[in-house]
Amino acid sequence: MAWSTIRRATDEDNERLEAAARRFIARHETDLPYVIMDGPNDDVVNELDNQLYQLITDYHHPLHGRALQLRRLWRKVVARTLGAPGAEGIAYGHVGFHVD
Repeated sequence: MAWSTIRRATDEDNERLEAAARRFIARHETDLPYVIMDGPNDDVVNELDNQLYQLITDYHHPLHGRALQLRRLWRKVVARTLGAPGAEGIAYGHVGFHVD
């Protein structure tokens, strides 16, 4: 996979995305089977992305279908938070999306 850049990420983008991830986790924690650490130094955005990916790739997990819904919802939250349609997150200091 490659990363396509939309624009350079700012410190404000990182802060807003982290706050959005914390709200998302608080709202949907009953749908997430693993506890996501929520300390000041924890990377909650990466933890959330990883957990959704794990659930989606495990077809036999009871929450697989719900994980697909949550990923779509999370991607909408990310795009809205970063103000860039199609944005999937921040990587390498840039707002962007994955390209196959």
